[in-house]
Amino acid sequence: MKRIHLFAVAFLVLALLPGAGHAEMLSTLMERIDLSGFLRLRSWSVISRTHVPDAFDTRHTYKHINYMDLFMRNRIYLTVIPEIQVRTVLDISGNFGKSNLAIDNADANLIARDVYAIIRPVKEAEISLGLMPFSLPGGYILARDATGIQYTHAIANKKAALFLAYIKAFDDADDSFGQGSDVPDFIWDDIVFAGSRFSIGSVFRGECYYIYEDDRFTTNKFTLDTTNFTAGLEGDGRKGSLHWVGFHGKVMTGNWYLRFGGIFNAGSIHWRNALYAFRKTNILAGLFEFETGFSIDDLKLSAVAEGATGDPNNPNAGRSFQDIKGAHDFSFIAVDSNGGLALRGSGESCWFGLYGCGLAFTYTLFDSFIMDLKLLHFGTMKVLYWRGKKTTWFGDEADLGLEYRFRNILSVFLNAGAFLPQRAYNAQDNMSRSYYGYLTEVHYNDLLHDIDNHGSRSMIFEIMLGLKISYD
Repeated sequence: MKRIHLFAVAFLVLALLPGAGHAEMLSTLMERIDLSGFLRLRSWSVISRTHVPDAFDTRHTYKHINYMDLFMRNRIYLTVIPEIQVRTVLDISGNFGKSNLAIDNADANLIARDVYAIIRPVKEAEISLGLMPFSLPGGYILARDATGIQYTHAIANKKAALFLAYIKAFDDADDSFGQGSDVPDFIWDDIVFAGSRFSIGSVFRGECYYIYEDDRFTTNKFTLDTTNFTAGLEGDGRKGSLHWVGFHGKVMTGNWYLRFGGIFNAGSIHWRNALYAFRKTNILAGLFEFETGFSIDDLKLSAVAEGATGDPNNPNAGRSFQDIKGAHDFSFIAVDSNGGLALRGSGESCWFGLYGCGLAFTYTLFDSFIMDLKLLHFGTMKVLYWRGKKTTWFGDEADLGLEYRFRNILSVFLNAGAFLPQRAYNAQDNMSRSYYGYLTEVHYNDLLHDIDNHGSRSMIFEIMLGLKISYD
């Protein structure tokens, strides 16, 4: 807000300056400033009789759960000299509505999302320094808001680039149901990031990278809650020493394309269980992504698949892929970070123990009307048991997206999704375990597990209607 006030004062002073030079000074200042951004309004609603763990408060029938949100992003790029540019991103957001969700009437808030400098000491090199986002291919985000420094150097006539970064990341800088983050409490994650982008002719593009994260407990200090007379530990509940090695490639020839990638994950994590005891787990996991398709005139057809190893009931299992603070959109409901209901997502790409595959269709009419359709199947990497029967069938989803664009300035869109849960969805631990703890685990599995599961075959419907105005 102070920056906006400073710009206002500068313009006012220039306007009051007498005589010849003030018009020229104003013109020079405007040439150095690049303004861009967008205003987005959305109305979101979901209807479900299915229990959605960690999202809805109770297991009652859920109707008329909705909210409206306003989001305005303002990018201000100031070119000090051709070799130095200062960039800042300001977000104004607010959520409005009443429901059974943890979404109440909220005032709009102003968030300084990014404030950083771009320095180009030579033509081939670029240094980024400050508070900024760090991202990976495929939509995975290393850190949405993080202080750090990144060096990028172009080689081979800019057909390839090498980059190296050090990041001080925030633990809890993740969106939830489209809301902006509060001020992060924990800032103890150190990340080192190195990699390369390259291309071979006009046919192949690739990227490979290595990431190391030192994720530490914020504090181990005990606190006493006098309300319920229970003791607990402050902090984020886990620490770790983790490595990721990734490779992503894209082949394009004619109307056909192939995109593929994988991330290998290794290391160890320490986490606290419900009794605040420390547990160590050695991690050895992986994630894959795949897409292939072709386009004919205005029609695009593709097959998509994505997933990660692990236990769908335990993100801390040794085979469970550890997220890189990712935000990833694969569907509207099952794995999503669009701001609506997400069974596995809502700000993070929680693929561990889950895979999805299906078909996607995109049709463009008159370069202004776009229709997207996805038919998706989801399964679990680990066999689960539902009422005595083995299952890996998590659920199926159909997504429809409609968008009308006017001169690339105004966009009116509608997103609608329907998810039908299957046996593996009902077999998740967080769908049951009401009587867990009354008997030993062996007797619980033999006697109560099957009747304890909360089963539902009711479909979850979600619809989002929005408008977006972009400017630059």
